Amino acid sequence: MKLRVYNIPTISVSTNELVSINLNDIERFEKEGRYTIASIGDDRFKFHFFDLETIESLFLDEGLWLTDRSNVVNLHKVVQYDKKYGNLYFADSTRPASVAKINFKLVEQELTKIGLAKVI
Repeated sequence: MKLRVYNIPTISVSTNELVSINLNDIERFEKEGRYTIASIGDDRFKFHFFDLETIESLFLDEGLWLTDRSNVVNLHKVVQYDKKYGNLYFADSTRPASVAKINFKLVEQELTKIGLAKVI
């Protein structure tokens, strides 16, 4: 299942250029100082528009979940979930996203329902 098409204007962290990215491509959002950072693989993009709670409230029905205080994850992009340690892994990223212990079971249930990620 894909998210609806939403193009978001951002600034590339590596080139500092204005870039438009599609919500479908984003693996996760994370808070970094005053910026919200969107990650697509190992590429990172910053923007000022929303905080993590707002992003989750706008797109929760489409699979974007606030898994802990610093991550909103696109559950449709998760390929593996380590339920013992609460780490979410993505196909194109070297950095896992974390899940707060209180959300371990809920994330596992949702990932099982979606059926795209391996739960270990």
